[in-house]
Amino acid sequence: MHDVRDASMVYFDCAGAVEVEVTKNVGEIHGVAIRPSSAGIDGVVGGNRVTFTMDGPRKLSLEVNGDRFHNLNRKGSDVPEFTNQRSSRSQTGVRKHRDYGPCT
Repeated sequence: MHDVRDASMVYFDCAGAVEVEVTKNVGEIHGVAIRPSSAGIDGVVGGNRVTFTMDGPRKLSLEVNGDRFHNLNRKGSDVPEFTNQRSSRSQTGVRKHRDYGPCT
């Protein structure tokens, strides 16, 4: 039988570079790993926050304090170009997990 483990997900669309800030609500951040490591993204840690920049939409995993099982997964895609007035963009949603605050 497999153990079920909690993980967090955040989903947002972007076009071009974006700066992401993640706040850990419980405890401080001592180190992060942003996967896949081939993306070459380094996080800047300060207290209970980590910031990093993505050059565009990516699927990433943020592992805090060496915990690869309770990670934060980022999903998303390019922002579509709208060509007619019947299409519109909606506000992004925020999903909260017990250990992480909103991603901004």
